[in-house]
Amino acid sequence: GRVMDLEGPYLEGGVQLERDVMADRFGATTGENAPLSGITRVLDEERMWVRLPAGYDPARPAGVVVWVSPSETWRIPGQFFGTLDEHNLIACGVDNAGNFRKTRDGSTHGIVDRLQLMFDVLQTVRSRFEVDDERIYITGFSGGGRVSSILTCTFPEIFRGATPIVGLDSYAPATVAEGKYVPGRFPKPRGARWKLLTSRRIWALTGSKDFNLVEMKARVEQMAKDGLAIRLHSTPGMEHHEMPAEAVVREALEWVDEPAREAMEAGWARADELWDAYVEAHGERLPPGEAPRAQLIEITRVGPFGESAWKAAELLGYTRPVRPGVSP
Repeated sequence: GRVMDLEGPYLEGGVQLERDVMADRFGATTGENAPLSGITRVLDEERMWVRLPAGYDPARPAGVVVWVSPSETWRIPGQFFGTLDEHNLIACGVDNAGNFRKTRDGSTHGIVDRLQLMFDVLQTVRSRFEVDDERIYITGFSGGGRVSSILTCTFPEIFRGATPIVGLDSYAPATVAEGKYVPGRFPKPRGARWKLLTSRRIWALTGSKDFNLVEMKARVEQMAKDGLAIRLHSTPGMEHHEMPAEAVVREALEWVDEPAREAMEAGWARADELWDAYVEAHGERLPPGEAPRAQLIEITRVGPFGESAWKAAELLGYTRPVRPGVSP
């Protein structure tokens, strides 16, 4: 229920933005005389943070919301806290990964390091806490909002959705005035990657006085026309430096999380039915034979980490993990 420093050592991300990955996802080259540097960050020199949802229980894996700040130290705002707690979502991020991040030697813009650190903090959190990989999202403010949209579009197999705030990027140019446009930031995903992206949700948040409003509106309209599940909310009177209200943040994040959350809850409901049928046939015990064991395994498969799945797992000999601060 509180934001706290995540102590090292930190882990490298499951994705490494090496030359071949940058070329594949961004059409970009790195190295000598290239427009982008390679990875230069040193994890021992970074500072990560995390916020566990109130009542975090390792027996019930949590989703993750990665926060991308535009500045050096701004951490996820309080407007997210209630939704994170209610829907069992961990928040995490990295300090000094803002819009003006430099390479380690300070010679050029460190955009590759900035992107890489989002994978690093996610991998570190996954190694420390019980995480539901079907509920991994990303959000951010201004330039951080742009990063959240970039990573969702280029790595939809990892990020299941995004809530970009007062900043949004896309693969197509955005017309902002007659004869004026802002270019696309990465190639349009194709094939299986595009199909996967169409199953993800993005809800962008802006304000009527945000100087990025026209660009964000144009990008959302184009992406929606292409078949992506994307929405835009503009708060009347809100300027670029302001956060949307808590109710707006809640609505957006809940919509982004809705498909995975509904699938999870449906699985739990089905597992409850199977558990009730099992108890009616066998009682709360494991009789000899393969059939009862197979029935218990099926309960854990259908509704993993729900209450019925844990009851089935315990009959199979597994021990439910204990919540921090709670005696066994």
